[in-house]
Amino acid sequence: MVPPARRRPRKIPSFTILISLLLGIYLIAIFVVARLCYITDQTEFLNSLPQRTPKDSFAPAAAASDDLPYDVISAAHGDKTTKESVSLELTVDRKIDDSRETAIIIPTHLVPSHPSLHYLMEVINSIKSYVIDLHPEAPIIITVDNLKADSMENRATHGLFLLDNEENRMKFKLFLEALTKQFENDHHIKILVSESAVGLAKNLQNAVNILHRDTKYMYIIQHDLPFIKEINHTAVVKTANEYPDLVRIIRFNLYGAVNDSYGCGEPDIHANGITLKKFKKWSDQNHFASVEHYKRDIIIATTKAKHVFPEARLQQIANKNCTYYGPYYYYYNNYGGPWYKHRDATERYGAKLAARIERGDVDISALSKGNLKDLEMNHINTTKLQLEMGLKIPK
Repeated sequence: MVPPARRRPRKIPSFTILISLLLGIYLIAIFVVARLCYITDQTEFLNSLPQRTPKDSFAPAAAASDDLPYDVISAAHGDKTTKESVSLELTVDRKIDDSRETAIIIPTHLVPSHPSLHYLMEVINSIKSYVIDLHPEAPIIITVDNLKADSMENRATHGLFLLDNEENRMKFKLFLEALTKQFENDHHIKILVSESAVGLAKNLQNAVNILHRDTKYMYIIQHDLPFIKEINHTAVVKTANEYPDLVRIIRFNLYGAVNDSYGCGEPDIHANGITLKKFKKWSDQNHFASVEHYKRDIIIATTKAKHVFPEARLQQIANKNCTYYGPYYYYYNNYGGPWYKHRDATERYGAKLAARIERGDVDISALSKGNLKDLEMNHINTTKLQLEMGLKIPK
């Protein structure tokens, strides 16, 4: 029997191999180019920001967007105002109103004392008492961040904040009702509630984006940092107008005068009875700023880099380019602070944190080394807490 002839393997034409090779090289090239053009790379972005100089002009103010993740609640009427009506207010009403020159943004989130408005009202009353000559109907925007999911990850990283559960959802609902009731007759106050937990940086962006186009400046005041000393608002605004290429942001210090080692080497500004000193130390605590600076520089820096807290990102940038991004600090008669006090509404420090641990509201094993150090600095016996809770303190 003659065995069948063996079939030779089919030879792939050289032309097919060449086409496949070229296609592979083309796809690899597309991937490489796409990676090189990935503009959100944080290192590249950080290196690009310091190119700004004090002489840079600002971009036009952005209009309110229809897809912003928040509701605008009109406290004057106790109902929700549509985004369309907000946009109409920004684009149609062009009558200049002095009350709109400077706005106030107060970021809030759920804290243990809610639905009580005690801390918030203390802050608002301090603005009325200590920010001298601010228009009595200056716009106030109160942002309300939503609850973070009650997950294992958030318990580990945000365990000191109130997370999303049935009890806190009810507390959150009552807090919003209290806000609306409290400000129902105050037409200059708006309340912005984010649909999800978006963090401080995004809430500030949402507030800035709906400011009236006549609003040139703003104060950002934290919800538990009431003023305790007078701020000469007229002098602040006048100085900002006289030095538009230099004065973009003015910080009011929580502590005393800043050590000169943090200085930028820039000359002080002495004008209108106040002194402004430029330092590298950037903070999202109480400060005054140009709306254009926030839109052009601050918001871009924080939202593109996806930082929840603006100061984390801006401190890096100010260290690299203090001349442009470093804040001026407010001084009056050589006094540099404190200008306000910290009421710790979130109860993340000292005796308030210790009380939450003893009540079982916070797991001591989830505390960071910084939390533990703060407890010890406030003369809280962490060893005693450990023994009482039967929990091991992180080393």
